[in-house]
Amino acid sequence: MSQVLFTYQRLGYRVHPLHCGSKRPLLPGWPERAARDEATVRQWLAEFPGCNWGIATGEGFSVLDIDPAALEAGWPGDQRRQELKATGCPLVQTPRGGFHLYFRADWGNSVGVIAPGVDTKGPRGYVVAPPSLVNGKAYRWIRPLVPRDQLPPPPEWLDAALKAAAKAIEHTPDPKSAEEIAREGSILCEGQRNCG
Repeated sequence: MSQVLFTYQRLGYRVHPLHCGSKRPLLPGWPERAARDEATVRQWLAEFPGCNWGIATGEGFSVLDIDPAALEAGWPGDQRRQELKATGCPLVQTPRGGFHLYFRADWGNSVGVIAPGVDTKGPRGYVVAPPSLVNGKAYRWIRPLVPRDQLPPPPEWLDAALKAAAKAIEHTPDPKSAEEIAREGSILCEGQRNCG
């Protein structure tokens, strides 16, 4: 595993340990602590033997995370699926049969904003790194990782859809808290008592 991690670092990616057999980060404050230097990773390898590993996203690259359910539902359609393949982006198959696609993009972290089961990982996000194991099954490269500055851009339709969804979310008012709703309800009730 150590040589794989050092390769990720040489290609420009930051890594951090995850719980053994899990996707959960081991380190508190992992977004700031994810490392690109070999000495830190050697220390973690000694401290957390057999752990899984994550690749921190952001810094000019994002990952499209497609669950099997989205593919079974036909997302994003045959032609667009071919366009995704044609990018030649690094591609990971997940243990459940989904995929992680690495792009030169600045997307935020999102869950299902363009389709159910289609998420993005950006700044302060991460993906599980091959060959980590979850439920005894490995994440594996279908197309290998390339240097961070050589990642391909996403297809225009995908980039536009994600940016439009992010903009729509920015302009959506925050939902009211339960306390605010209760307070408004009590004010309304008080006002009604004085009527009539």
